[in-house]
Amino acid sequence: MEEFSPEFALDRLVAAAESPDARERNKVAVIERELDVLVNWLEELAARGLDEGIRIGTVPSAPGLPWPRLADLRVISAAAAARLREIKDTRNDLGHAYPPQSWRAVHDAANMTLRELDGYLSRYGDWAT
Repeated sequence: MEEFSPEFALDRLVAAAESPDARERNKVAVIERELDVLVNWLEELAARGLDEGIRIGTVPSAPGLPWPRLADLRVISAAAAARLREIKDTRNDLGHAYPPQSWRAVHDAANMTLRELDGYLSRYGDWAT
């Protein structure tokens, strides 16, 4: 992300995404791919933690998606669960369409993920321990 300035400038991201130079476009593709991997990893971490909690009897079995379940258990806030779901939905949308307005979505989703990451991992780690 630093390729687009320390502040991850939207205008530089858009310029790279729309560039005729494949190397510039690939800078955006890398961010999209890493965002995809990170979002998948965060959801998988939640699911596996819940499964392990159910297995050892510390978490009741209940239906639902991982992030809302973590919110129900007060591991993360309902707002954090909603933001993570929004990031995942954005990631899914990006997988099906690639219009120019998607560059803002990539930018917003990456920034939102980074804002959530430390707190999520800290709260999850405390809960899992």
